[in-house]
Amino acid sequence: MKTRIGCLKDRGLVLISLLAVSILARAGGRPSVVASVDVGDRKQLFIDDQVVETVQAVSRVLNRPEKYEGNPIFKAERSWEGNLVGLTSVIYDDEEKIFKMWYSARKITAQRPPGPLEEHENLFRASKYQEELNYECFALSRDGIHWERPELGVVEFEGSTKNNILPVDRTMGWLGMMYKDAHEKNPERRYKGVGSWILVDGRLQAGVSRKGSRGVGVFFSPDGIRSTPYAGNPVLQGAGDNLHTVIGWDDRIQRYVGYFRPGWNDDQPAFERLSPPAGRLRVRTIGYSTSDDFIHWTPLEPALVPDSKDPVDLQFYGMPAIKYEGYYLGFPWLFRTHRLTMESGFAYSRDGKTFLRPEDRAAFIPLGAKGTWEGACVYISRPIVHQDRLWFYYQAMNWAHSVADFLAVGERAGGAVGIATLPLDGFVSLDAGPNPGTITTRPLVFKGSRLLVNFEASLKGSAGVDDASSLQVEVLDPRGRPIQGFGRDEAQTITRTGLRHSVAWKAGTRLASQEGRPVRLRFHLRNAKLYSFQFVSASPS
Repeated sequence: MKTRIGCLKDRGLVLISLLAVSILARAGGRPSVVASVDVGDRKQLFIDDQVVETVQAVSRVLNRPEKYEGNPIFKAERSWEGNLVGLTSVIYDDEEKIFKMWYSARKITAQRPPGPLEEHENLFRASKYQEELNYECFALSRDGIHWERPELGVVEFEGSTKNNILPVDRTMGWLGMMYKDAHEKNPERRYKGVGSWILVDGRLQAGVSRKGSRGVGVFFSPDGIRSTPYAGNPVLQGAGDNLHTVIGWDDRIQRYVGYFRPGWNDDQPAFERLSPPAGRLRVRTIGYSTSDDFIHWTPLEPALVPDSKDPVDLQFYGMPAIKYEGYYLGFPWLFRTHRLTMESGFAYSRDGKTFLRPEDRAAFIPLGAKGTWEGACVYISRPIVHQDRLWFYYQAMNWAHSVADFLAVGERAGGAVGIATLPLDGFVSLDAGPNPGTITTRPLVFKGSRLLVNFEASLKGSAGVDDASSLQVEVLDPRGRPIQGFGRDEAQTITRTGLRHSVAWKAGTRLASQEGRPVRLRFHLRNAKLYSFQFVSASPS
């Protein structure tokens, strides 16, 4: 039996993907003619069903990154780093061929007050919970695993400037994110950052702007070290005190795109339209905003809110995001307000405004075992594409988001940075088991002469040959009939894992005769994962 997989639910509405406009298959099992999808030479992933018509004996799987066995890779080791290092941003600088990390270093202290903790109306004050140290710092790495703390020589600590502390201007507060902007022409603004805390009447107050509401500040830097806050901060009113994120310049809409957490009690008309109103429920959500200059931002619009499929205590504490092969991918921080833990999830969007989540809503990067360094909170950062892998850096802590848990953990309380990875394109795959499965696409119009597939063999045979796994591809006309020379009988079988397998038939690999014409692809796979496919003109590297 063939299954359509294009129907998704979100916010109580049924959202029908492009597949749903297809006419049902005619008698005899052949697809009927439908509108073609112009895929050009762009890579196609299987996160949603935009190019998929039907599947048989195939399931969509959200793949979890594999945590590095040597975690944590970065932890507090210097006197100015206190007991917690918190990840701000990590990038791989393609120009300088080096990893760069911005991180917070904090020393958090608290004293257990007398009597039962639950009897204290304000445990935060009763315990004298405070940050004795709070610095923004900078680190470098050649391999992304082993990190060095360069002596920046700009901030004095205990009588010496031999440290990696950044001269972050506290008039704009926490450094929430830093990235290198390839779109920027002004060298003084090559690096851009966002932050959440604003100075009020000469004093720093958490998330409070000059107008008495929460806000976002931005700053600019020529080198990622020396930064200057924008004089007109805050640039966006009504945003909460989480670590905001931007994906940078979006070529599709010719604007900067950012995702910010709206404030609970601020005037946000777009969010008041939600049912029930997110603001009145004091629910943390994610908002969408754009800017043409990184200074003037549009009012926040809802991008991701908890829905009826979520646990009643789930809220979104923040959402790092990237653009990736035609998608906007978000990694929301999943805050559970009952047990006060934090994990990281997965969400996707085609327009960058409205995010969907897969049916599988288990954590994308889950907590570690209770009592371990990552046993209570995990905050994922934006992934980096490097050496044909997806690198996910994350901050983790061994105490929950509460003063009571910090007191319970005691002197062992700490935070560090870990890493997890996925294969290139490996967010979501279409998987088949021992029973052979098929994936049939909608009619596609492509540009190129070859077809590449990203394929993972699930079972390995002798001598490293993946003989228990297989993939064949046939090319069909819009009505589902094999095109001569490109049928399954002519298709060569792929059995080995590979990121860029060139699909071949008996006559070779060239598809130039079909370029510009609507065709369907039918993938036959067994014991395998299919991550993506792409039509290309040049020979694979």
